[in-house]
Amino acid sequence: MRLTLLMLTAAALLPSAGCTGKIADASMSRSRLTLDYPETRTVNQVDRYHGFEVADPYRWLEEDTDETRAWIEAQDGLLEGYVEGVEGFEGLRQRLLEVRKFDRFGIPQRRGERLFFIKISAGAQQGALYAQQGVLGESRRILDFSEVIEDPSHRVSGFAVSHDGQHVVWASLAPSGWGWLDLAGVSDGQRRSERIMGVAGASAIWTHDSRGFFYLEYGDVSELEAGTAEPRTTLRYHALGTDPDDDPIIYQREDRPSMLFSPKLSDDGRYLVLGLNDGTSSRNDVVYKDLNSETSDFVPLISGIDASFIFEGNVGSRFFFQTDHEAPRGRLISVDLKSPQPEFWADVVPERAAPLTGISHVGGRLVVRFALHARPVVEIWKYDGTRERELELPAIGLLAGFPDDVDGSVSFFRLNSLHDPGTTYRVDLETGKSEVHQRPELAHNPDDYEIRQVFYESKDGVRIPMFLAHRKDVPLRSRRELNLYGYGHGGWVAFPWFQPHLISWMDMGGTYALPGLRGGGEYGTEWQEAGTLLNKPNTIDDYIAAAEWLIEHEYTTADRLVANGGSASGVVPAAAVIRRPDLFGAAVIDFPFLDMLRYHHFTPVAGWTQGYGSSEVAEQFEVLFSYSPVHNLKRDQCYPAMLTIVAEEDTATVPMHGYKFIAAFQAVQGCDRPGLLKFIPGAGHYSYGRSPEDIATTEAQILAFLIRTLGMGRGAA
Repeated sequence: MRLTLLMLTAAALLPSAGCTGKIADASMSRSRLTLDYPETRTVNQVDRYHGFEVADPYRWLEEDTDETRAWIEAQDGLLEGYVEGVEGFEGLRQRLLEVRKFDRFGIPQRRGERLFFIKISAGAQQGALYAQQGVLGESRRILDFSEVIEDPSHRVSGFAVSHDGQHVVWASLAPSGWGWLDLAGVSDGQRRSERIMGVAGASAIWTHDSRGFFYLEYGDVSELEAGTAEPRTTLRYHALGTDPDDDPIIYQREDRPSMLFSPKLSDDGRYLVLGLNDGTSSRNDVVYKDLNSETSDFVPLISGIDASFIFEGNVGSRFFFQTDHEAPRGRLISVDLKSPQPEFWADVVPERAAPLTGISHVGGRLVVRFALHARPVVEIWKYDGTRERELELPAIGLLAGFPDDVDGSVSFFRLNSLHDPGTTYRVDLETGKSEVHQRPELAHNPDDYEIRQVFYESKDGVRIPMFLAHRKDVPLRSRRELNLYGYGHGGWVAFPWFQPHLISWMDMGGTYALPGLRGGGEYGTEWQEAGTLLNKPNTIDDYIAAAEWLIEHEYTTADRLVANGGSASGVVPAAAVIRRPDLFGAAVIDFPFLDMLRYHHFTPVAGWTQGYGSSEVAEQFEVLFSYSPVHNLKRDQCYPAMLTIVAEEDTATVPMHGYKFIAAFQAVQGCDRPGLLKFIPGAGHYSYGRSPEDIATTEAQILAFLIRTLGMGRGAA
């Protein structure tokens, strides 16, 4: 790639202010509608990168000003006008509300003879904590979080019950991700006065004597939310009945105050183990502390090795770690504190073709999870490395659960699939038999839908797995409308997961495709690295190859294919559409990165530069510029219709990406296909709204945009 050519691409972005476009109405009435894009001024901002100049005419949209807000309001009005005439819109919105309205059950935690779990009743904003006597006993509500959380914008982020089952701690987090821990008694549900400020999740770890817990604190909440202070990671201990202001510091790093800690207690409660990570990669060091000794300090156990080590429990002095050290697809090793040197490490679960995704200790056994071609696999192993059996899973989907429970004989897991938001199962580890524990009542029948898997080749011949989903009564290979979702980032394995709007999409006759792009974790760290940093173009190539394969094999046609993706990988479908506009009829880009030269200035997640790179590094700049959507739009090119979704309180992928991209798109679009923006007030990252009604409205607008753009003939289901 020649940077001189890249600079010509940047010059093509410079628009004339106040571009106006005409958009053809693709609804069933086939009438025509003219949309006047709001006047969008440009500035003469030019940045220098490694000796090259890059124009940034919409820099002003990065600032939260009255002018920016007026522009956003005008853009949002365009979308509302575009979708309001779609026949059946209100019915579609109501259907989405119905599909979304179901009870949600958390995975039970066992404490003594009782099970504790969170249930969010259908339509409720917050959940409640329940206790159940035994596996089959009656449950009772202990604590209604809606009654104890003062700010309705806050959400509960997990809970932890003390080992004696007498106290519970939970996190209340603002949309910013910062908040506090609260405590309550289990017997009476009364909240205690010991509020702990400055947390970012339910990181409470109870000691086995139930007298207190360890937690991570990051600083003053108001300063963290305002961005006037950097997070400083501190591990503290809170003893019940004491003032949190006096909580002692257990561990911090003055030399690296923002270092990330991953604390966990050993299975016997004797050792506190910390993973130490600098936030820029998955590699970490490990230290531990003997809690039986009042004078014990933290002792280094693993350090200086370029690999990740996740502590998974112990048997006496024998510590178990999940690691990718000399095993890019993962393995479980044991490290004996008596001889901790690497030459004495031993495999317990060796590396295999299917990547290792998780380990739990339940009833003296290891519950080992793998991903086989992005399908979850669960096996039961003994501590001596003997494999007992594989569990039969009832569906393909996103697997969660198997909480650590050294003394338990029954465990619990949940499967979230494209057509099931989450059925909880219990499994007897002695027999391997699973059965339904809790299943929500749904407004749709999960048996009406089917998921299958196919494989295709990317540009360089690499074999890529892909899931396809549809209604069973709709022929799969029938050139129908198809939503192609792509992620391929951060080692995430692309399991199909429940999304209410996709139920309506399939009910309208649409198909859904989910490829396992490089950059994800489908085949371990090597697969992830093949779509990371300088290799990120492979992810885009994989996505484009999926589109070509789906069209070639008559699952869809180019004018009926929807490019979709979001969050850290919203850039992938956007870049694919810009490179190959001939392959797609529309694009929906959710909460994305789109200005790849400046994204790292706005996100608190420093590790994302390890996934994409930084424009401040010359060779990384060249690659970033080659696919950065904001910088690769070409004047007078006819692009597919574009809808970009942003959230006001999104601090991960800030909304300025959508603003700048849509402004540039509207200025250069060479045909009458629309470029529209959906702005969601008050919402955080990947949140379609603050209430079920808000979310259903956003989802209905997305579907109505596609109905109109693609000329779908079946309307709302």
